[in-house]
Amino acid sequence: MRRELVITAAAALAISALVVGSDLWTPEPDKATQSAAFDQFGRLASYAGKEKAACPQQDVKTAVIFAIGQSNIANFGATRLATAHGARVVNFFDGACWIARSPLYGADQTHGEPLTPLADRLIESGAADRVVLAVAAIGGRPIAHFASGQLRPMLDDAISSLGARYKPTAIIWHQGESDLMIATPPEDYRRDFNAIVARLRARWPEVPVFVSVATKCLPMLRDWRADNAIAMTQRQLVDPARGIFAGADTDALFAEADRADECHMAGSGQQKFAKAYAELIARTRAHKGQSSAEPFNASAAPAR
Repeated sequence: MRRELVITAAAALAISALVVGSDLWTPEPDKATQSAAFDQFGRLASYAGKEKAACPQQDVKTAVIFAIGQSNIANFGATRLATAHGARVVNFFDGACWIARSPLYGADQTHGEPLTPLADRLIESGAADRVVLAVAAIGGRPIAHFASGQLRPMLDDAISSLGARYKPTAIIWHQGESDLMIATPPEDYRRDFNAIVARLRARWPEVPVFVSVATKCLPMLRDWRADNAIAMTQRQLVDPARGIFAGADTDALFAEADRADECHMAGSGQQKFAKAYAELIARTRAHKGQSSAEPFNASAAPAR
């Protein structure tokens, strides 16, 4: 028991060091960060320079991407980016929309992210005319927090808010580094993932869920191996019959230079993620003619 407590405490310290400030690299200076505000769940909810936009009506050429997970999807990237397509790419949060630019509302940091360039690629490839980005991501958290712990209310709130207006084209699950660090048993990871999917399916029965392989964070675990238990479990979660598809394997995709601090995405990593997911999402939509791309009309009040 004492050994387990020591390991858990060490893991917590390592995770905390990466989450609080995450200053293993030097992000671009940004005075707007000084005026950033966060909601009760720790999600970025106000940031200087954001430009509000009308939320688009969803139709067959509107892609809605819902990304859930920890730091690598939570504005911890090294390069802040802005869409090249104006109000055709928006960040949906709490019933409203803003022209997409880093950092995105719905996550807990104030740096860069890979979702804005993903959206741009969907437009530039002709896969979509408009893209809506929604995020529910908090750095340094194990899957249990999303499934049944501290972050379940946050995720449920994000599902409810997005579901009142949109049906996602794709849901991206990008998380796992913390679970590898604390040695979450594979069966527990699988159980918690299935619990999260059940909540997503209750709102959107047929929306495809893409599972990233995301476990590599060397400052947290120097003896990382590609065949670790969490990465293997993430691969085993894939079940196309259930609408669960293989996402980007960022453990394998990213070279050393694609991580700014041996963990979080450098600008090149953000672009590699964007390219990989744009191709996966476009291919899945084209292959299935999928129902998630059909027009979705919610009975709820229009977004403000």
